Amino acid sequence: MKKLRMCISLLLLLALLTLAFASAQEQDTLPGGLSGSLIGGGIMTIRPPEVIKLSDTQTERLEELMADYEYKEDSLLINPAEHFYYYEHISPLARQIYDVIYDIARDPVEGNVGLLLTDLDPFNDTGFWTAYNAAYWALEWDRPELFWLHSGEAYIVPGYSYLINGTYYIYFYVEETFTAFEEQMRAFNAAADSFASQIDTTRGDYETVLQIHDRLCELVTYNTPSCSRGNDLSHTAYGAFVEDSIGVDNYPVCDGYSLAFEYICQRFGIEALVVPGFGGSDAYNGGGHAWNMVKLNGTWYEMDVTWDDNILDNMAEDFRTIEGWHANREMNDYTYECYVEAFTDSAYRDKLGHAYFLLSTDSISKFDAGDRFVYPAKGGREQLKYGPTSDVHIRDCDMYDADPDQNPNVTLSALLPIAPRDYAN
Repeated sequence: MKKLRMCISLLLLLALLTLAFASAQEQDTLPGGLSGSLIGGGIMTIRPPEVIKLSDTQTERLEELMADYEYKEDSLLINPAEHFYYYEHISPLARQIYDVIYDIARDPVEGNVGLLLTDLDPFNDTGFWTAYNAAYWALEWDRPELFWLHSGEAYIVPGYSYLINGTYYIYFYVEETFTAFEEQMRAFNAAADSFASQIDTTRGDYETVLQIHDRLCELVTYNTPSCSRGNDLSHTAYGAFVEDSIGVDNYPVCDGYSLAFEYICQRFGIEALVVPGFGGSDAYNGGGHAWNMVKLNGTWYEMDVTWDDNILDNMAEDFRTIEGWHANREMNDYTYECYVEAFTDSAYRDKLGHAYFLLSTDSISKFDAGDRFVYPAKGGREQLKYGPTSDVHIRDCDMYDADPDQNPNVTLSALLPIAPRDYAN
């Protein structure tokens, strides 16, 4: 049966309808266009198209499809979370646009169309575009299962139709049918199920979060080559659980790590979110970055699975280098034995691999390791210090050159909670 949702608002949304969209091959189909660009470590900025005036023929075609469309109740999208942080904190207008886009995203192969009725002029009112950008990015950060939307494999765009008695009728639709949707969604669901099955949730939320963090570090490798490829599945949870856009297994970048971590937390009913921002040695050296916040016992904490994983990966690489130096007599036996002792000490490796685990906002934003990672090698006679020293995690809204017109995540990151303290067992 057809699905009809009605959402009433004082400002703009009078109705939400789920429709169907004509094949991209038909004559006089709906035009569209949306582009993305990458910032630093892989935060993609949505650039919405100009709202397009639909022809009478296109509008009539949409009305026909509205009458014919059968809504698919058995969506492949799986997310049992009860709370979606960004959705709950964006403006009412942005939430209504979010609802329209999400309804379309549930069935992108069929290409159904959503209708938004508003008194805002979509050509000229900046409030409409601010809400659209906030809604689009809130949806991507809230729902990692929409990996194809985040990687730019398909976009949901607005096409302006007509104005009646001061009300603008705006159709939203999938710009191009995502033909691989069912195949990739089934692969994603199977991989996420497999990952989740390895997590023991019987020991409480802290242990669950710790296992998700550690298992993710074991599974994936940071995908440096994809940073130069533009839109890529490495920026998604699909890239972490399945593969990147050229078929390399478990090969994400920072937002892929973060979305994967968030998604498994959501599967287990633990509130988590993705933080868009900047990471580097200081405010001037680094690039776009993403990490997580997670709520335990009613308190939010910050964490960075990507950087924890990179510490362990770098440790393994450095150990191979040290072994080479020793083999070539460039390092004496005593120093080499100090490194062997430290690098094979499971407690020390565990400490290094959780350097960015469950911190306060203050701690992660201006991280200072101090003496935390000093290792007393050779019975305490020598000290070896490894791991991070100092760096920054800066939310997009706190960047000195933050511009919400250039980066919609500035608006969203301003809505984030503050983690008041480091986690203490």
